[in-house]
Amino acid sequence: MASSSLLRLQENHISSFVFQEDTCRILRSRRIYFEEPHPYIINYLKMSGFYNASQVRRFVLLPDLISALIERWRPETHTFHFPFGECTITLEDVALQLGLPIDGMAVTGCSLLDWKDECQNLLGVVPPEEHLNGSRVKLTWLQSTFQHLPENASEKDIKYAARAYILRLIGGVLMPDKSGNLVHLMYLPLLRDFKLAGTYSWGSACLGFLYRELCRATIPKTHDIGGCLVLLQSWAWYRLPFLAPRTATAPVYPLASRWNSRKVHPGIPSGLPSIREQLDRLEYDKGMRQFGMQQSISEMPMNLDMLHKIDMRGHHDEQWLAKHKEWIELWDMRSQKIPHGYPIVGNDFKPSDEYRRWYMDEDHSLEILAHAFTSSSMWCIWDVVESYREWTCLDRRCTYGMLAHMSMT
Repeated sequence: MASSSLLRLQENHISSFVFQEDTCRILRSRRIYFEEPHPYIINYLKMSGFYNASQVRRFVLLPDLISALIERWRPETHTFHFPFGECTITLEDVALQLGLPIDGMAVTGCSLLDWKDECQNLLGVVPPEEHLNGSRVKLTWLQSTFQHLPENASEKDIKYAARAYILRLIGGVLMPDKSGNLVHLMYLPLLRDFKLAGTYSWGSACLGFLYRELCRATIPKTHDIGGCLVLLQSWAWYRLPFLAPRTATAPVYPLASRWNSRKVHPGIPSGLPSIREQLDRLEYDKGMRQFGMQQSISEMPMNLDMLHKIDMRGHHDEQWLAKHKEWIELWDMRSQKIPHGYPIVGNDFKPSDEYRRWYMDEDHSLEILAHAFTSSSMWCIWDVVESYREWTCLDRRCTYGMLAHMSMT
């Protein structure tokens, strides 16, 4: 059994059920396909911070890979646990993979508004009842209604179309729920002023949403997963290059757009058992520290179990700005929360013996996931970290709070 001091949720974690009857639980996911944004709305996409993310338009998600990664995800620490140690998706990854703004105001507001009035004012039309599900609207209706703009479209109509496209991007790629065809209208008021929308930290909202979905998916009875799986999969392909497709396409910005395709990429590992095996072969002592600092023994993480349980059900009239005041204040103080550590010297990226002993003592789930292999083929992680640095002008700084790490422009 996992140590009660850290992995307190192991009993109901998917890794505990790996060798039981449900050994190959495959989470359901969907293809990502978006048309190129209309030239008329591009300026508004840039102004609001969504243009780069709109370049990730065709992406085939791999349920086997996603399911294998979920088995390694720990809700207690919001990190993946691999044989060499911990790593996670950071805000720097969000900025590089998706091009979303990460430094700005928290994305929050009120979920109790007259949504028909909001739609009339900000979209120019009220969705028919059959295309509404409470305070959510169907993505297919947004697409069919706003996809085509006439050459003589008014500036107001162009703004309507831009807001509809961003809503589709949020609900279809960046923060999709399990339905796969609905987006909450609570984001619409934040798009009233495109310049103001560009001052929000959409990247942190996207990452926080994904963290939440990853945590929920570790529960064995879960069969669907939401969140930005494009970010998860592209992150894995860059950070674990032995899992990535063989492609002659050079990295471009945002990095996830490199994989734009309507077909499954050839030459990639498939099948959950095969991917598990390759993850188990990750070389223990060559995990590059993500921010160029030596890995120290972690402090006991904050218990966020109650926050994990909060959702929109029964909270339709909630003032989220007030409810999450302490977390928003913590976010606003992010520049004062930058942790410091000892830099890695030379190419010595292996964790200390002290950390390795602590890590193996704490994470007994690795014993459950481990397989015995005789192959001498060992894999090294983070081979492409230097290429990451070529595509960003971000300072390599990190802070913590609910999201643990952050890079700032």
